[in-house]
Amino acid sequence: MEKPKNTKSRAGKRRHAYVAAALFVIIVVFIVSNFMGIPNQQTVLTKKDLISEMEALDIINAYPNNRNINPGNYPRFLGIYSVNGMPLTEIYFCSDVCPDYGSVIIIFENVTKNECLMVGGREYIDPAWGGFVGCVPSIERFLVMER
Repeated sequence: MEKPKNTKSRAGKRRHAYVAAALFVIIVVFIVSNFMGIPNQQTVLTKKDLISEMEALDIINAYPNNRNINPGNYPRFLGIYSVNGMPLTEIYFCSDVCPDYGSVIIIFENVTKNECLMVGGREYIDPAWGGFVGCVPSIERFLVMER
């Protein structure tokens, strides 16, 4: 018995289904990342943006507000700092009495203790244990760098 000429094989149908599913996922990711406020590598933060974010964190980190921080929301990529081109990320940090003394800080991504001053930052040292946590932007240094 001959197969009809216009019917597709099961493998061909599966292949089309996989391609359609992959395209659907790509479209959803594109829509979510571009239209739902999720920052991407192209987000650029000015000094004014960074200062505003730091002021907002001062309120979030103040006791008792810091008890409402959800550590699961971090790390959160903020964008590229316009002054030095370095990526900035907000991280949740707590090392001793958690979550009562936890806080959110902004750091330059992938910057070591030795590189911190070179990129215009200052070391953030764990107040409880004394270890290097990250390199935070130093607004005062950037004011000097721009002159």
